[in-house]
Amino acid sequence: MEHTMAQRETIETRKIKLSYITLGPQELKSIATLVHEEAQKEKCIPTFTIHCKEGSSFQTSDVTTFEEANMPIGEIERVRMHWQRKDKEIDISIYHETFFASTFLNCIEVRGADSTWVNGITAKFQNMITQYKNKHAILYRLTPLRLFVLFLPCGGAVFSLAWFLLPPITGAWLVFSLAPAIILGFLFAIGLDSFLHSIFPNIELRSGRASRAEKRRKWLYLIIALIVFPILAGIIGGLIVR
Repeated sequence: MEHTMAQRETIETRKIKLSYITLGPQELKSIATLVHEEAQKEKCIPTFTIHCKEGSSFQTSDVTTFEEANMPIGEIERVRMHWQRKDKEIDISIYHETFFASTFLNCIEVRGADSTWVNGITAKFQNMITQYKNKHAILYRLTPLRLFVLFLPCGGAVFSLAWFLLPPITGAWLVFSLAPAIILGFLFAIGLDSFLHSIFPNIELRSGRASRAEKRRKWLYLIIALIVFPILAGIIGGLIVR
């Protein structure tokens, strides 16, 4: 009898850390539905809370809140889903994050005395989240390599500008042009890296309307198509002719 009671007092916790995901109304509703179904089995009511960036928040137990037509007008900053009953609990926190260092806040936690239930539900969430991985993951891996890739065009642009403005190449010219190209290229790469993270969030929460990141991406693609490509083509053409 004492052994049985000791087993019941043991609570297992499984945690899924969230990163590289994009969650819109459909994805959020799927997660909320699984949370709601498990809560119903335990005859308790889940709590869904949506925090918006302008300071408003909404709390409900209705899964349909995550349907596109019912989502808050404000840009979403955080979503929490939670329920607890006796020796079982599901707690989900999802933040709209643009920096990799903050992803420890984003996680799904499943707790319970029934190890089979904990592992089973965790596996369901894991399979679901895997389908929501975004295409921006490469931006958050291998930071030195990412900065180096960004540095090449930034430093190259400065070097190319010096090529056009300064006299033909000499030993002194190389020293004079390469030093600012390396320094400015590195500074531009750091700034561009932070800017790219705001456009391609590590964890992106979307409502039924275009998010700030989505709008920035559209502007970025437009700028690249109308300005960056023509300038690069001109620089390359000038170097070839010269």
